[in-house]
Amino acid sequence: MSFNLDLKKIVVDVAWWGGVIGLLILSQISNEYFLFLVQKTRLSYFFAQPFLQENAITIATIITPIRGIVFLCSVTALVFPIIQSIRKSEFVGHTHFKGSHILQVIFLFIILCVLFMPGEINGLAEEYANTSLVMFTRVSTVSYHQRFLMPALANILFFRGSLFFLIFSFICTLLSIFLLRLWFVANQISVSTWQLVSLGTISFINFQIQTPGYPDVLVNIFILLAFTFKLDTKAKLSLFVLSLASHEAGIFIWFALAFLLFDVKGFAQFLIICMVYILLFLAANDGISDLLAMRQVGETSNLMWIMNYPAREIQGIFFGLRGLWGIVIGAIVFLYTQKNFKEVFQILVILLTGVLLTFLAVDTSRLFGWTFMAVLISWKILERAEGAWKKLINIVLIANFLIPPVNVLLIMNPYIPYGLYQYIINSLFGY
Repeated sequence: MSFNLDLKKIVVDVAWWGGVIGLLILSQISNEYFLFLVQKTRLSYFFAQPFLQENAITIATIITPIRGIVFLCSVTALVFPIIQSIRKSEFVGHTHFKGSHILQVIFLFIILCVLFMPGEINGLAEEYANTSLVMFTRVSTVSYHQRFLMPALANILFFRGSLFFLIFSFICTLLSIFLLRLWFVANQISVSTWQLVSLGTISFINFQIQTPGYPDVLVNIFILLAFTFKLDTKAKLSLFVLSLASHEAGIFIWFALAFLLFDVKGFAQFLIICMVYILLFLAANDGISDLLAMRQVGETSNLMWIMNYPAREIQGIFFGLRGLWGIVIGAIVFLYTQKNFKEVFQILVILLTGVLLTFLAVDTSRLFGWTFMAVLISWKILERAEGAWKKLINIVLIANFLIPPVNVLLIMNPYIPYGLYQYIINSLFGY
């Protein structure tokens, strides 16, 4: 009997690791790259040369749907332990999520859409939308294959093309807001609608409304899932892999959060997945030089943009969290007075990772918004404190409303996005 149980565990583990490797390969290896491997490397010895030259399109046409099958199998292998772990979570068994909470989430989304006018599919999001049309049906790659998961899911779920990809993006944003509300329920923190609105005005939520279609929202969802439910190691690692397949920068913020999520054994597995991903990433991008070239804007590296416009870098870091910096700083000061240096260090690591992220691209306030868990962790710390420390939360949230949201990119002057905030500023100052 014990042999059968061990055999079952081995099969499950092999299937799961197969899903991990399968999705990481899919997220990095495009059809073109696979054809290159077949035609230009030692793999070509297994094929007749005339066949490779005359039937390249045929080979790619076969490869494309196979990628779709591998995708379905890999995602199934990764999602299964997540669902299983959520179902076993104590939070699910002892918490009743009320219908009023769902209405609150919808109302919150509507309010945020008034504050920040919903945008259209533009820029890279347009490439993702185009990819969703042809992800598993054509030879050539349309968009950055490192951001594979969102277009792939949209394709599988038939949210294809600009309009339906836009709808899919807003559904994901609604889900992220729902999970944000669920995080407060799970941590037994009472929160009102106005507090959630103030929280939603920082960049990790408002960016998804202003500029829909970016895969950042999936990374936010996976992080919130990891912190809302008491998941086992395999489920949290699955969420990490899904984040890597969504956006390559997910590896940085997850590394900062890994110290809070994993024990020693889980962290070792986390590092193994990181190494596999980095090797695939470098191989698919012809090493560091090609990777750095991809990050240039206007033939200028991101580091040079920061050196040329240091004030914008500082502004972007500030406006990533806006007034809610007060909650983070308050929590750090409180922890310091309690000589709880471990949690101070954990918060600082998340913030420093956010600064590192701003060195990867020019949209500074958007990237620093990925540190939103520092705000939630700090909120939880102050909520558990007594007296003035707890009252600080509401003071900061009110002050946050008074600070207009500003999008900061290194390549242009900062600007207030379309919406109620911009209308009020224009009315008051005649801009």
